[in-house]
Amino acid sequence: MAYFKIGTIDFSDIVSELSVKYSPVYNKQTNAAGNTVVDLLGSKRSIEVKIIPIDKDKMAALLAAIKNYNVVLSYRDPITNELSTGVQCLLKDIPIDYYRINSKVLYNETKLKFSEL
Repeated sequence: MAYFKIGTIDFSDIVSELSVKYSPVYNKQTNAAGNTVVDLLGSKRSIEVKIIPIDKDKMAALLAAIKNYNVVLSYRDPITNELSTGVQCLLKDIPIDYYRINSKVLYNETKLKFSEL
């Protein structure tokens, strides 16, 4: 079963960890009586994935999918245990470390942090 996609491309096979964080979006005001009123507007999600060490072909496919930094994700939602689709996200950084073994280019594991728009 797919549990992490960028656009329509399934990257579940290279993901070793998936973390989802929900952050409330609210408006807080204090009235004249000193009472604080909080209006919950919704929540934003942060999705973090840990990518296993991969070869140059997989890295090229991953970089092609995230090169615009503004992507649409699908991921396994821990609340519903279903694939949550169409989540518009922004990727702040793309950390890439690589090393060579026997003249074959391989990339170290890395973490990608997506923030819902």
